Amino acid sequence: MNTNKKLIIIMKLIHYNCSILDIGNRVGATQYIDFIKEDEVPYSIMKGVDCLRRSFIVIKTSFILRDDTTIDIMSTFFQRYTDEYLLWCGCGFMMNTEGGMSIEQIQLIYDLISNGYVDVNDTIKATCRLHFDPIKIILKA
Repeated sequence: MNTNKKLIIIMKLIHYNCSILDIGNRVGATQYIDFIKEDEVPYSIMKGVDCLRRSFIVIKTSFILRDDTTIDIMSTFFQRYTDEYLLWCGCGFMMNTEGGMSIEQIQLIYDLISNGYVDVNDTIKATCRLHFDPIKIILKA
C-alpha cells in the first residue's frame, strides 16, 4: 500500500468543499461515529469533526443492483484515532472496513465524491469488500 497516496486522498476528502455536519458532543456507545441518522444529513456528502477531534465524512448512496433494484445506503467514514491520520474505518452497509480502510476503498470513496458515481467492476468488488453486489454506486440526491 502506498502510504503517501493514501494520505493525499484522505486529506483531499477531509478538505472537500461540502457542508459541515455539527454533531456536537455526541458519541456512540463504543466511541464510534455510528449514531448519525439519515434525517440529520440533508446533503449527499457532509463532513465534520467529532468531540474527540476525529474527522468524518457521511455519504448517502444508492447501490444499483444487477436486477435493476436500488438499495439506498448511508455510511460514515471516520478517522479511527485522533492522532492517526491513515487509519480510517466505516460504519453503515456500504463496505466492510474491518481493520481499517484499504487504499482501494479510500480511492472508491474519492472517485464517488469526485464523479457522483462509480461503475463497479470485478476488481472493485474484490478489493473494496462491498456489501451487496452493485453494478453501479451513485450519490443519492
